[in-house]
Amino acid sequence: MGKISNKHLLYFAEGRQLATEKDNERKLEAKKQSDGAQRRREKENSREENRWKWGPNTTFTGLLSSKLKDDLMDIAWSLQLSEEGMKAQLLDCINVYFDTHAAERESQKYCGLFARALRGRHAAASVAADDLPQASTSQIPPSSTLQNLPIPNGYPDHDNLNYPFTFAAPPILPQYPQNPPLFQRPFAAPDMSYDMAFPNTLLEPFNTHFNTYSDFENPF
Repeated sequence: MGKISNKHLLYFAEGRQLATEKDNERKLEAKKQSDGAQRRREKENSREENRWKWGPNTTFTGLLSSKLKDDLMDIAWSLQLSEEGMKAQLLDCINVYFDTHAAERESQKYCGLFARALRGRHAAASVAADDLPQASTSQIPPSSTLQNLPIPNGYPDHDNLNYPFTFAAPPILPQYPQNPPLFQRPFAAPDMSYDMAFPNTLLEPFNTHFNTYSDFENPF
């Protein structure tokens, strides 16, 4: 038998340590599985006890789609349905049952699972389409008519009163009953220099010292 070197002893020690760690991991995993199975059995036993305590007046409330898997299993048990499968499968199975058993869906025991959906359905059915206000379009010309209408330049043509628009009345220009503008005054005589010397008199009413055409032609 050959001599065992320190290198071989190191390999043996590392191998023994790795084997011990693997064995501990296997034991820990087995313990977790055993504990999980024990908890599931206790939970199932507690659920069974609670189920048998339910009386005929037991009711289910809350939206069905918001229930947890355990709650869906209780509902399936009360309906004598299968409790196997995932949450989505349980929900589909329960919905199919209630779709084919409308009487139980509306019963006091299970109507709380659909209370919100029923309220929304009844509210929608109570509003008839004829009762809704209809928008009046009798005063609105079609889009093709609006596109073909000429664009007014200022004020509407009084000969054509079919415009669908309303325009403001034209502004009223100021009148000058006593002081007509200078370009509307009669031609003045040479004594206009008096007014040019005092321009304020131009704003006064028509005075008698202004000469008309007849006075200019016959100064005497």
